[in-house]
Amino acid sequence: MNDWERFMYYALRIRNLTLKDCGRNQDHVWPPPTTLEALSQYRMSATLLPSLRKLHLIDLSEQHAGILNTILTQGLREIYIESRYADLSLGTMSNLLGDIARMAHDLTSLTINITKHDSRPPMTPFLLANLRELQNVVVHLPCDRLAANAMVAWLSSLPKLTTLCLGDVSLPVHIISEAFGTVVGFTQLRTLGIATDALPKATAILNGLNDSSLVHLTAVSEFGDTYATANDVEAFMKAAAFACSPSIQLLNVRCPSLPSEPADRTPLPFEVMKPLLAFQHLEHLSLHFEVPIKVGDEKLEEYAKAWPRLQSLKLRLSPFRGHGFLLPSPEGEMTLRCLISFARYCRYLQSLHIKLDARVFTTIPSERPGAGHSCNNLRKLDLDYSNIDDPVAVAAFLSDIFPELRKVETEARSFYKVKWDEVSRLLQILGPVRAQERRWLSRAIFMRT
Repeated sequence: MNDWERFMYYALRIRNLTLKDCGRNQDHVWPPPTTLEALSQYRMSATLLPSLRKLHLIDLSEQHAGILNTILTQGLREIYIESRYADLSLGTMSNLLGDIARMAHDLTSLTINITKHDSRPPMTPFLLANLRELQNVVVHLPCDRLAANAMVAWLSSLPKLTTLCLGDVSLPVHIISEAFGTVVGFTQLRTLGIATDALPKATAILNGLNDSSLVHLTAVSEFGDTYATANDVEAFMKAAAFACSPSIQLLNVRCPSLPSEPADRTPLPFEVMKPLLAFQHLEHLSLHFEVPIKVGDEKLEEYAKAWPRLQSLKLRLSPFRGHGFLLPSPEGEMTLRCLISFARYCRYLQSLHIKLDARVFTTIPSERPGAGHSCNNLRKLDLDYSNIDDPVAVAAFLSDIFPELRKVETEARSFYKVKWDEVSRLLQILGPVRAQERRWLSRAIFMRT
């Protein structure tokens, strides 16, 4: 078998291909352009790789982008384009997108992650207009008003679009509202991701999704320079309730963490989270706000009752720091007792991240603090900057309501880290004891019956 026969043998069997210009993984380095050109001249079929289904292109160069049509095929279902370091001209990128729309018109998944604004063709929606089978799309929202309107209009027209991730949403709120408020569509959209520089811009997008019914929503505003205010949080929660299905399973909201404390630090009442009570199918919830939110154990119990299917929960509601230290928390802070609500009502909970006051337990009580309620699924507990006085009493409490827990994680800079490490050591000892108690109790109940 000569080299050409050997190539054809493998070319017919390649279904997934990753090509990378820059990187240490030599298995995925791009072949020289001359090699691709030579292969294209001797190919026996319309495409070099007729069985190709997934194509990942990372850090394209001008040379490679210009000859990619040699490996594009009608059978392609997924294309991932990432360019962080390479300088691609608008003409080259436009030609590439045009080739994709012309040769891979049955594409179902498309990711275009181009970091540099100068390489993002403003005509992208028009170049990709023929791709009508798309179900998953990851793109940056253009910074130009007309281009953004065209992008949103194209996305809303895709009849099978179920997953959409919009990056670099930096246009003013009124322009975003205009773009999303004038379109009708997104009827099949179930998963939405938004990366922006301000929470109100994500709110503007949600307010425009009249016909959607989201089951997964992620909104991240990490590259901004302003805090989310109390009004911003409240408006976002109302918009989420408007755009999301009552059976939503995942909600992830993260606002920027800035080095300075905002002037207005008035605690926000936890009632602004009330729209979340309707989401009784939630499985994963993560809320990270830099605005302090006033919440106590009793109020949190109401929410734990509403989320019986919860598997992971992350609440960071007032993590202001000054020079690396946690600033004083607002009144109404959660205490260790709030964990009883999760053990009682959230039996599927596996991961919990929360900041609370653990100083309420300084002695081991004579009765079981959780009244017998426990969650056997919890394996990960992160208590952030939580304070603590007595590691023994806290370890006894945690081992009672979370019998499978073996370690408590905290922030490395926490003043109480040594004591929490002691809690983790005690949990390793108490775990087998709790298991022995459960076996004895089960045997006793069996004997009574």
